[in-house]
Amino acid sequence: AIDPNIPCLVYLWARRINDLLDVNFHMRANDVYRLLLIDMHIGIAIHQFLASQLGLQIGEYRHLVDSLD
Repeated sequence: AIDPNIPCLVYLWARRINDLLDVNFHMRANDVYRLLLIDMHIGIAIHQFLASQLGLQIGEYRHLVDSLD
């Protein structure tokens, strides 16, 4: 089981390529049955927010997970 006291997000990495913003989310773990889709939705919303604040178009979103429980 995933320990709720340890953050699952290891890092968020964003990179501008021309006028596109690519974002990578690296998770140490994700509860595939309850939290994966919620975490992806949050990551995509952060991606959209960052791109709008920087005046860039949305590029690729990658959601990397070390352990799917």
